Amino acid sequence: MWVFACLFVGLLGQFPAYEANVHGVVPKDSTRGVEDVRVGSERAVPSLGEVLTESGGPRRDRFLLQGAECSGGPCSIVAGEAHTCVLVHYEPTPQIDGRVRCWGRGTFGQLGYGNTFSVGVMPGQMPPADLVLGGDVWKIAAGYRHNCAVMIDGAVKCWGYGAYGQLGYGHTRNIGVDPVDMPPADVPIGGPAIQVTAGEKHTCAVLEGGSVRCWGDNTFGQLGHGSTVSIGGEPGQMPPLE
Repeated sequence: MWVFACLFVGLLGQFPAYEANVHGVVPKDSTRGVEDVRVGSERAVPSLGEVLTESGGPRRDRFLLQGAECSGGPCSIVAGEAHTCVLVHYEPTPQIDGRVRCWGRGTFGQLGYGNTFSVGVMPGQMPPADLVLGGDVWKIAAGYRHNCAVMIDGAVKCWGYGAYGQLGYGHTRNIGVDPVDMPPADVPIGGPAIQVTAGEKHTCAVLEGGSVRCWGDNTFGQLGHGSTVSIGGEPGQMPPLE
């Protein structure tokens, strides 16, 4: 699988980071197939080897692993504007043990390492460290400059750029720019989530039972509330309406 991008901020985790419009082989075992690809605004990234599928029923039924074992390799990969994150399941057992690693631009805390440094631009920065998210991660989504994760217990945690309330914490601060930000708090969405997705400046989650909650920028009615009022950037706005 070939990855192509502008390496301005080390989006691919390859060097040198200043070479533009190049492509290279993903540094993984060539015997492992490509299962998925995620495209950000400045690169395309494959997910190699394994696919996680729900084993039927609700979240607590966990997963079955298909194909080769997922231990130590990326099981899910997401891409934002100028950053990439992988969800890694180290143990191919009913225990999920999901951990997240991110690299690329870190200006807004979107990498989740408690600073604003970019990762992947210099030798020795890869592989990146596991994020401190306060538990095992079940699913992950990347927006333009923010990320959200569904934890194994259904809690949703978000970090990165928060200027439009897309993090859902009742303020517009960035989360992940300071060590005290991590792990982020649970987003108050009104119940356990089974899925999360992130747009440029807004986020939506599917709760157990099937209801959908959205928050963040609503300039174009993207939250689906019948108005253009943004949600999540001020106290008292969360949980959002269904």
